[in-house]
This record gives sequence, structure tokens and C-alpha cells, in this order.
Amino acid sequence: LSSPRVLTTIPTMGTAYRVLAAAVAVVALASAASAARPRWHELEGYTFERYISDFKKPYDAAHPMYARRAANFYQNLAHIQTLNKDPTMSWRAGVNMFTDMSTDEFKAYNRFKKADREFEPTVVHGRP
Repeated sequence: LSSPRVLTTIPTMGTAYRVLAAAVAVVALASAASAARPRWHELEGYTFERYISDFKKPYDAAHPMYARRAANFYQNLAHIQTLNKDPTMSWRAGVNMFTDMSTDEFKAYNRFKKADREFEPTVVHGRP
């Protein structure tokens, strides 16, 4: 009697390269998805509609908060661009998921608490 043949496959270098290439492709696609959001030097001409798409905001032009969110966004975008034009700043500002919030909304979201200080600053980055 002969014993049944057991076929085993040993991965070849070609298989290893295909697996590595697939992993690299997945990482590249994930990076490309996050890279769609603009960086600080790409904000010229940036619109509220693109912001909604980039940050997957749940409202459209028919949404009751749309006009208020758009106004907040453009006000904050102007402030971000002003900060970025200041050559004395060692950092740059950009848009994020909070750019459509008012200052009061952001403080409430951030649970803003005044620190115990001997002095209170009157201006922070150009905003009272």
C-alpha cells in the first residue's frame, strides 16, 4: 500500500514580495486618505463645502446650522491665515474638526477652565 501524498507549499520569495506589496499598498491608501485634508500652506481658496467633505461633517445646505457653521468656519479660517502670515510665529495653524465652532462652543467643548495665575492675559494669538 502506498501512503497518500501530502502536498505542502513553501512560500516562495515571490509570494513574500506580493504580501509585502499588498501591505505597502494598504498603508499608502490610508496615508492618501488622511493626506486629503489641507495643510497650512494649502488654505488659499479652501471652502466650507470642501471642509464638510474633508472632515465628514453631517450637514448640507439644507441643514439648519449650515449658515452659522459656515460663518464660524470663514471667520476661523481668516484668523488661521492671519496667524500663518505672521513671520514672528515659529509654528503654523491649520484647519481641524473644530474650525466650524464658535469660540464659545469650543470653550464649552474643551471645558475651558481658567488657570490659577497671578495675571490674566488679555490677548492670545491676536484674539481677546
